[in-house]
Amino acid sequence: GIILEYIATQGEGGDMPTVAFVYSDTEFGKDPIENGKARAGELGIEVVEEIVTKPGSVDVSAEVLKLRRVRPDYVVFHGYVLSPINEFMVQMRQMGLDTQFMGTFWSSDKLIIDKMGADADGYMGVMPYNYYDSEESGPMLDALRAQAEKSDPEAGYRPTGYMQGWFNAMVWTEVVKRTLDAGKELTGDNMAESLASIEDWDTGGIIGIPVTVRNMSFPVGRIWRVNAEEGRYEPVSDWIHLD
Repeated sequence: GIILEYIATQGEGGDMPTVAFVYSDTEFGKDPIENGKARAGELGIEVVEEIVTKPGSVDVSAEVLKLRRVRPDYVVFHGYVLSPINEFMVQMRQMGLDTQFMGTFWSSDKLIIDKMGADADGYMGVMPYNYYDSEESGPMLDALRAQAEKSDPEAGYRPTGYMQGWFNAMVWTEVVKRTLDAGKELTGDNMAESLASIEDWDTGGIIGIPVTVRNMSFPVGRIWRVNAEEGRYEPVSDWIHLD
């Protein structure tokens, strides 16, 4: 949803960009596609192609030809960590296509930069947290980095899974605190009620804006783009919070 909100702002002269979804043949890969198509329709974005592959596929030449025929402005990857994203990007660029490639959360890890090098330049993704090596700061983000360095000084960069684990611990600490402060037992129903009550919550820089729970989730993120020369993602949008 956040990716599509961003794409909807990128049209020129009243023309809305076109999109293709490329996703893995897994339950996780297929899960958001119908909702994604519905949201694209609401925003006036035409989904011109859907490609389904096995995760980790290497031979995607036939799928690349399908995309070449429809020439989408954006290709959105979901359900992959790396392959076949790199194969699609390299082959489509070799064909002279100027498609913008984007990935959802797990397809926006630094692994893409580490494995693709200069070929990853310009790739874009959505991330609900600040990257470990971003220029952003805040009391909790600074504490995360300090603890990471203290725990393992040799590890260097921490991946998005590390950021997610820290944030999840923050959420459940807050949920338990709210439940106990209300004088209630730590039951599933009571903790769910506490989770749903989170509104305009300051995460101390883990996420760059105050967040509010919607339908038991934090529907917030930012679009980032790979700067291959610097070896990192850099923000290209404001934080987007879906209602």
